Order: sequence, then structure tokens, then C-alpha cells
Amino acid sequence: MANSTGISWHPANHTQSTCDPSTFSESTNTDPAKWKECASLYSSWTSENGTFRLGDLDATGFTPILQTTDCTLGVKPADPCLGPFTIGDRDIKTLLETSLKEFSKGTSLGVTGNVKCATAVGSKGDVNWRISKS
Repeated sequence: MANSTGISWHPANHTQSTCDPSTFSESTNTDPAKWKECASLYSSWTSENGTFRLGDLDATGFTPILQTTDCTLGVKPADPCLGPFTIGDRDIKTLLETSLKEFSKGTSLGVTGNVKCATAVGSKGDVNWRISKS
């Protein structure tokens, strides 16, 4: 299933991981997401298995990969020329779970990081990510 953002979802029978461990840091530059919305997004995502393919993304801004009204997980390749990139469901779950557990500020959640994920040429490339309101 593809959408106009250049991101497509490819279901699988088992959980998938294509990325190395991520960095995490509190984000003070973005409008924070609502913790409750992100927790709901995480909860609804835990039963999904598969991979996201990040194609045709540019480095000018973050593209939503998962989104609710007040919680967005956005991605931005550090070097789009290395793409397309693949991110597994297990990687997404880890980003959300770690962020929810370790970076909440009361009812707010603003987190950024960098993760090395599989590329089409068999190497790994940096993908920047953030959790914010939009």
C-alpha cells in the first residue's frame, strides 16, 4: 500500500527489524505531541508486522510515517541519495515505546533521534526521526 508521500507499507507474517539501535534525545524545537495520543498510536501498532519503504523522500522536511490528530512520527533521510530506505515494524515499535517510557514531560512528548536503516543497495543509511504534534 503506497501513498502520495513516497512511503509504502509492506505487510509480513512476522515482525521485521531492518535498523540498528537508535539515538534518542528530548526535542525542544518542535510542538510536542500529546503523550496519550502517542500511547494510543503505539497500542494500535503493536499487532502490525511488516516494513515501511521510504522512497522519493527529500531532506527538506520530516514526512509522517505514522500519525494521529496530536501525535506524529516523522522521518527524514540524512542523505536521500542513499534511498530508498526500509524500516521494520519492530524498529517503529521500539522508537515509540522508548520515547513513551523515557521522554515524556507530563502529558507532552517531544523526541528526536537518528537510526541507521537498510537501503536498497544493501548498506545502511541515516534516517532522522522525530515525534511531535504534527
